[in-house]
Amino acid sequence: MTAGSRRRRQLKDFLRAKRGALTPAGAGLPDAGRRRTPGLRREEVAVLAGVGVQRPDGLSGEEERHGPAADAAPQNARPNQ
Repeated sequence: MTAGSRRRRQLKDFLRAKRGALTPAGAGLPDAGRRRTPGLRREEVAVLAGVGVQRPDGLSGEEERHGPAADAAPQNARPNQ
């Protein structure tokens, strides 16, 4: 595992944990009904981050991604800090 892929994995794990710990109400979003798993959906994180809803974390694909979405997601994963 390269240093870059290790960092992406760590960021992915961090974002998943933060997303799972937040509720829509806690993030100021309307409740969208029943959920299979706790926490915010990717689309809700994208709305909060002000980025497109397709892969807001940029970590699910094989290629490395850069830009506003990659920069905004970690900052907005912690709305109370």
